[in-house]
Amino acid sequence: MTSFNSPDAARFRLMAVLDREWFDGRTPESLAAALIEGGATVIQYRDKVSGIREMIEIADILRKATADAGVPLIVNDRLDLAMACGADGIHVGLADMPADRIRRIAPRLWVGFSVSSVEEFEAGPDADYYGVGACYPTGTKTVARVAGTGLLTELRTRTTRPLVAIGGIHSGNAGAAIRSGADGIAAVSAFLGQKDIRGAVRAMKTAIGGNLR
Repeated sequence: MTSFNSPDAARFRLMAVLDREWFDGRTPESLAAALIEGGATVIQYRDKVSGIREMIEIADILRKATADAGVPLIVNDRLDLAMACGADGIHVGLADMPADRIRRIAPRLWVGFSVSSVEEFEAGPDADYYGVGACYPTGTKTVARVAGTGLLTELRTRTTRPLVAIGGIHSGNAGAAIRSGADGIAAVSAFLGQKDIRGAVRAMKTAIGGNLR
């Protein structure tokens, strides 16, 4: 588990979003193992469909897998779940619990914040990292509009905190997101939508360049 220090940008080079709706009968153990073995540098657990008891069971499994591998675990939206499983961070948006309240309650947690415009960035908190997008059209999450990679370039001039490109990211366009200013990428379907998850993560690693972990 972390203490509250802003994480290094390298931690966010390759974020795998483990979305409950994409499990497709596979176990959280097997998915986490494949993502980590492929080279994911951080795992984010996102769950909009399970009850809290099932969420805790899954989060505990992911916490063990990530802790054993030395990979941070971030929980989407749910501060109670992040605290219950001993996650390293929480990812929120404008409609979620404010970052200053999170830091009062759980000061050791990293706080990530979703932005889809310069206006949202300016209205949001001084987060430890920012999820920026949707960078490209995506079918995994309903978005009002595609922000494009130009937003990454603009935000790069406004913050030194890690920027993580998300939304429609795959191995064919991930490199462009990095060149536009992102420190890393985050993906759901590019990993969980593939039969060979390890291979998909490795392909993404190659696409964005660099020696990860």
